[in-house]
Amino acid sequence: MMEKRCYQMRATVSVLGLYNYDHTIFDNFVVPANFETGAKAAIINNILIETGELECLYTNPDFLREAIGLWCNKYQLEWEELRKTQLYEYNPIWNADYNITDDTLETRDLAGTNDTTNTFTRSLAEDYTRGLNENRSGLTETDSEIKDHTNKHTGTDATENSVYSYNNNSTDQPRDKSVTTYNSTNTENGKSSGETDWSDSTTQTGGTTTTQTGGTTTINDNDTTDTGTVNTAYTRYLRGNYGQTTTQQMINEQREVVKFNLYNYIIQQFKERFCIMVY
Repeated sequence: MMEKRCYQMRATVSVLGLYNYDHTIFDNFVVPANFETGAKAAIINNILIETGELECLYTNPDFLREAIGLWCNKYQLEWEELRKTQLYEYNPIWNADYNITDDTLETRDLAGTNDTTNTFTRSLAEDYTRGLNENRSGLTETDSEIKDHTNKHTGTDATENSVYSYNNNSTDQPRDKSVTTYNSTNTENGKSSGETDWSDSTTQTGGTTTTQTGGTTTINDNDTTDTGTVNTAYTRYLRGNYGQTTTQQMINEQREVVKFNLYNYIIQQFKERFCIMVY
């Protein structure tokens, strides 16, 4: 006779079933302040969708509500920091983007001596001799003049002697009168010439000698002191691709970065904590 066995199936409740029963199970679910607006609703809705076929670990709605609140508080800092990584501003094909500031402080305590002697000596000797010899002996000079011209003088000169009266008698007449007439011609023709013989000579010798000596001596005795501090600061800016990483490699790395979805990360944590991962 075959033994009969009775199997009982245990009733299961999903997160979606509990939410339909009590909408307040996610009232204590919170996200960090740096999440975008609407992030809380978006994460809850995706939790309900992705856990619809999984059994919820806790079937009491009140207990689940409190458990979800405690769980969120536990991961708030982690989620906040992960969110910050999505907000960084950078150039994905740069592996260097930083400043280097060098600040150097130099203390000086220096003393120096500068002693110099400069001597300048000048010696100038100038000898100038002049010799002049002029001889005009045997030199003959000839002077000649030719005259051929005529001078002619014609005309009349009249001289009148007046009589002066003290009673202003207008009837008084001149006492005498003389008239001279010129009519003469002077003609000059001829030639004159002469010669001069020179028999003298002139000799001039002499010279000038100038001698100049002297000099200048300059002595410099300088002492210098340099004390104090010098502060030198400068900043270098490094930007771009430095090193062995190629631009293509950094592009591939950036693709992996953008594939990270913070919502999916939180939903997976929720599944592992509140659901029985058996399908």
